[in-house]
Amino acid sequence: MKNTLKDLLIFTLLLLSYIYIINNIDYIKYQTIYILKISVNNIIPILFPTLILSNIIFSSNIPYLINKYLKINPIYILSIISGSPTNAYILKNNNQDITKHLSLTNYPSLIFIYNYLLLIFNKKIAIILILLNILSNIIIFFIIKPPKLYQPNINKISLIQLITSSISSASTTIISIIATCIFYAILPTSLINNTYLKTLLLSITEITSSLNNLSIINIPLNIKLLFTIISISTTGLCIQTQILNITNNINIKEYIKNRLLHLAIYLSITYIIIHLLI
Repeated sequence: MKNTLKDLLIFTLLLLSYIYIINNIDYIKYQTIYILKISVNNIIPILFPTLILSNIIFSSNIPYLINKYLKINPIYILSIISGSPTNAYILKNNNQDITKHLSLTNYPSLIFIYNYLLLIFNKKIAIILILLNILSNIIIFFIIKPPKLYQPNINKISLIQLITSSISSASTTIISIIATCIFYAILPTSLINNTYLKTLLLSITEITSSLNNLSIINIPLNIKLLFTIISISTTGLCIQTQILNITNNINIKEYIKNRLLHLAIYLSITYIIIHLLI
């Protein structure tokens, strides 16, 4: 009986999806082309070389030397700059539970988020939001106390072989990322007329569309700040799906719990600081 209900539910969802596609084919075409343009102009030029360089760096002794002499894991620095899902791309080569490390390195790209925040708020609030996001992850670091990452085995291959394999791996990852972005872009979220419901759903599904929406809508500052924090903290289901596509070596329940803890801390300290300074 349980399997029958499950099969019936799946069939119903597939049927509704088919009807939705037929009735909204122009919208789906528009969103698909929109994502492909963003990919060509923004995602590929930034993310593709980042993935290649990350793979080369973390296949060398550089992370070991940084950790040895600076006493800090380089992924915590790189994740702030490059953002997710680069963190998952790096961590997948570690043969251990990386759930806590993924929880602590979930960031939107620094350049990306700063430019968008300037469209929504002023420079002061933009910098505060970025710094408090980093601070929230630091606080969680001391709460969940992640195990020390050991250096993955370094392949004894030539630089040419390393570059070639890195390009191949990065290409596969890029295709998966773009496909995931298209999937979330063609969902009917943008067709919703209610401003607050639409903004909430965008905040938890796709960060680019969410921040773009927040930059043009007219709602109270406190509520706009709330939705922005949700977008930054969660980075959206789209990026989380990309992370799961890259690595399945993750405890999803623990990961969700840690990210909800981050959201609670981030919300609390942001509203306190904003209230005191502005």
